[in-house]
Amino acid sequence: MSRRQLITVMIDSNVIWNDWALEHPAWDTLQVFVEHGLVRVCVPEVVIQEVIRGYKRETNDLVAGLNNLKLWKLSKLLGLDVPSTIKDFKASVEPRIDAYGPMLRARIDERQFVIVPVPQTDQQTLLTRALENRKPFDGEGKNGYRDALIWHTVLTGLCPVGGEPGSSTAGAQRPRSRDLRER
Repeated sequence: MSRRQLITVMIDSNVIWNDWALEHPAWDTLQVFVEHGLVRVCVPEVVIQEVIRGYKRETNDLVAGLNNLKLWKLSKLLGLDVPSTIKDFKASVEPRIDAYGPMLRARIDERQFVIVPVPQTDQQTLLTRALENRKPFDGEGKNGYRDALIWHTVLTGLCPVGGEPGSSTAGAQRPRSRDLRER
């Protein structure tokens, strides 16, 4: 009898963007696979923090975009229960923004996905890569820090991807080898 391979899926922030509550049917499918022991889904803490920041920024940008809208007039015209000033509207949105992080963590837990902590990565290694403009850092050594932390999350083995009997690697987004190889 052949042994099933356990597939590990490492989630990156781009697959959570615009599906902030993990409601797409693909998440349901992954959850079923997790429940049947076919898949292990890991979400790095780095990704969670990045998504929370993105949610806050996007929400605040949308609220700021309402400056040209006369909320009081719209509220009166349509009979809506909407705060009449941007300041009041922003104040009404803040508690929802603050609640997003705990909601996302609860949703990940509900789906039985594994949150992988930020790796204890040697900062000198990352600094050297950045200063030498090596991938995943950009040509100026500025961008790429979070990608490097995600890759080091994979390397920690806290959410094994390959190298473990019966496991293989898959991913909503795998690290691109061209972004991680030495140059």
